[in-house]
Amino acid sequence: MALSVVIWCHRCGEHCEVWESSGGSPRRFCDDCQKKLDEEAWLEHLKKLRQLTPDERLERIERRLYEQELHPRTGWSDLPRL
Repeated sequence: MALSVVIWCHRCGEHCEVWESSGGSPRRFCDDCQKKLDEEAWLEHLKKLRQLTPDERLERIERRLYEQELHPRTGWSDLPRL
């Protein structure tokens, strides 16, 4: 069950109303700031991918495909992630 709570956002410093699921960890960021953080993390991930050589990219793709063959339902493998 979700509850409407007021939190102090650790990013913008405002008191914001957010929806929080019961039993989950408390929210630290308002919805707008969380969206911005997610976008920044995605852009940083893309930036790192662009820095890989074509061979490194191919190796990552092959590793993911191999992991999916080992554990098609979860994608989990005991192989280390690249």
